[in-house]
Amino acid sequence: MRFLTAALLVAGLCASSAGALDVQKRGGSPTEWGLTKVGLTQELSGYTVNFSDGSSARYGRDGSFAFVHRPGTDPFTGTYRFGDGGEVCVSYHAGLKRCDTYVRDANGMALVHASGHRFPVEALVRH
Repeated sequence: MRFLTAALLVAGLCASSAGALDVQKRGGSPTEWGLTKVGLTQELSGYTVNFSDGSSARYGRDGSFAFVHRPGTDPFTGTYRFGDGGEVCVSYHAGLKRCDTYVRDANGMALVHASGHRFPVEALVRH
């Protein structure tokens, strides 16, 4: 019984350490986590994500992507792919490529740009 308890304790510490490093690698805090590729696909593919600053990102089921900085402005279009750890990479038709990260915490979901800026998700709208 002692051996089992010790083994579980060591396994828990290793898992906690690996999780903390993974969260730090994404630029987050120990209280937030990224989504898996499957999780991102289920939650975002076929949805428009409305951010708290008024911008929106549309993720088509066909891999198409459109970002609108402000309602009523022309979209920046391209294609996207989801990765593990909450990563979403966009290749814009204009030639720019970037990868950002979606994270979750107790308050909901946010997009964290590679620069570290955070954009809380206000709503997900199915299209």
